[in-house]
This record gives sequence, C-alpha cells and structure tokens, in this order.
Amino acid sequence: MSECKIGMGADTDRESLHLMTVDSDVNELIYTSMLLQRFSYNGCTAVNGVDALEMAKAAPPSLIIADMHLSDMSGLELIQRLKQDVRTAVVPVIVKTIGLTPELELQYRQAGAVDFMHSPVQAEELYRTVQSAIEAAPRSNLRIHTRLPVIMNGKSLDFSKGECVSDLSEQGMFVRTLQSCPPNTPVPVQFDIKGRLVTAEAQVLYCRTFGQTPFKEPGIGFKFVRIALQDRVYIRAFIEEEIMKGMILKRSLTPRSR
Repeated sequence: MSECKIGMGADTDRESLHLMTVDSDVNELIYTSMLLQRFSYNGCTAVNGVDALEMAKAAPPSLIIADMHLSDMSGLELIQRLKQDVRTAVVPVIVKTIGLTPELELQYRQAGAVDFMHSPVQAEELYRTVQSAIEAAPRSNLRIHTRLPVIMNGKSLDFSKGECVSDLSEQGMFVRTLQSCPPNTPVPVQFDIKGRLVTAEAQVLYCRTFGQTPFKEPGIGFKFVRIALQDRVYIRAFIEEEIMKGMILKRSLTPRSR
C-alpha cells in the first residue's frame, strides 16, 4: 500500500522559495512550471519579457528560469533589464537554450546568468540546476514526497498513525516517526513500493524530534549504504514515473518550434 504526492516535502523551507518561469511557448511554460511544482517549489509564469519584468518588480522571485528566445526580447535583454533595477538586480537567472555558442555563453554570464539548461527541459536537469542555483545544500538526486509502509530493525512502523517513508530518493529516505536514533547508527530497513518489498542497509544521517525544528516533521533521515542494484533501479523508475505522471502527453500535444 502506498500513496504518493509530489507537491510537498518534509523540507518546508523549499515552499518559501518563489520561482518564475518565462517562456513564450505556452506548452513548454506549463510543462516547466508543473515540474517545479512537483519538486515542491511555488512559482508564477510569464509569456514574455515585459510581463516578467513587471511581475518581478512587484514581487521579486527567488529565481527566474527564462527561455533565450522570448516573443518580445531575448533572454539576454531580459537579464540586462533585470540588473538595471535595484529591486531585481540580485535575482538569479537560469537560461533555457536550444543551442549555445561559447561567445553567447560569455555574453550571458557577463550579463548575470547563473546557469543554463537545454530546451526542451528534462526533469532531472531542471531539478539539479535549480538546486545548484538556490539551495544551501543542493541535492543531485530526484526526490519525491510519498507515503510508504516501512519496517525498521525488523519492526513495522504504525502506518495508520502516519509513520512511513515520507521522502524518497535512490540514495536515501526520510522516515516520519517519533522514534529516535543517533547519527551514524546502522539500521536495516524494508519498505513497500507498489507491492514490492525493498530491503536496504541504511545509516542515520540525522534525527528530528517533535518540535525541535519549527514547521518540519519529526523523523529520521537515512542514506542507503547497501542496497541491491535492481532495487535501486526500481526506486529510480518509481520516482520518475511519479514525477512524470500526465506530463509527457501534455507536452507532446504541440511540438516545440522556433
């Protein structure tokens, strides 16, 4: 038994970040913004540079992801105009591009671009690039919020009371529980993904007790130190499937063109 939701995570600090996506291709705009929502980021969208500038001045975002070719200006001009206004000068900008020469990259970086992504955007590249741009401790592996039954040290946790795997990546997981374990403690774990029991040797990274950190749920963060390759592959496939639900069809309705 499992229940998955990708719009939220145990780390609620991410939900305080506000990201803006700017793209004149509406399908790509919707696709990118939906992915960001599934990575637990709040955000807004703009279909051209003028709208993006007005919105950014009214409420400066934590990050802007802008396509290089907008309907009313280039991504380069957008960055330059952002830097000219004290309200938006410090907002980092990631540029989406279908082709980038060394000369163009230099121009964009000199203007203030912090990074680049290939367009059309791929989920994992988007996740890693955004993480690197704005997160204090960037993650390299996709992570989803979920609810999976879990066994720790041979004892099943009480799923009916909310004890479960609540965040999962192929490298580790967060278990929501009132139990506590010292850091570096080895713990054998098993958890159920769609009827498949995954077994791993895990190590405690950190433990949060109730009320210790405001707005964060109590539980234990684990990293996997020993897990079968086929189980790791299965976890990754499960995460990608959950992230991409309903996304490929929406995107393929209108192919991107320039």
